[in-house]
Amino acid sequence: MNKIFFLFCCVLFFSCSKNEEKTESHDIQYKGDTLLISSQSNILPKIKLLTVESRLHSAEFNTTGTVKAITGHLVEIAPPFDGRISKLYVRLGQKVNSGAPVFDLNSNEFYEASKIYFQTFQNKKMADVNLKRQKDLVQHGVGVQKELEEAETNAELAQKEFESAVAGLKILNINP
Repeated sequence: MNKIFFLFCCVLFFSCSKNEEKTESHDIQYKGDTLLISSQSNILPKIKLLTVESRLHSAEFNTTGTVKAITGHLVEIAPPFDGRISKLYVRLGQKVNSGAPVFDLNSNEFYEASKIYFQTFQNKKMADVNLKRQKDLVQHGVGVQKELEEAETNAELAQKEFESAVAGLKILNINP
């Protein structure tokens, strides 16, 4: 289904292009949700098929809190950051073991720290790629030393921002 959607997007892109060659109606056929392109079609060489990759992603995290005993065998739990409880796993008066989840917490502070972490991670990757490219260009005699120095500075800044984002997550007791 993903390949069909990608193929449809490619066909739509090429059909909207200003310098498109005209295709005959028998080159493209629609059958339900499937697009059929004949082997003689002039747009076939322009289509590139890619495989969609799926990756696991988890927004879960473990955190610590301060537990303070209150008379009557109840405890007060204070998480390390503010948020809204979205789901409770225990009832009032229920006995829990150490490490057992008590509630799910939605926190803007957590989401903002995660967003900054992923942004700085991507910026660091891009700066490292640019630095590698500039080193390669200078090494082969076609690069400019000034651009290499700028790429080194940008890579160092991106690394420091990334380290700062990691430290921000660790303050919230989240392992990046």
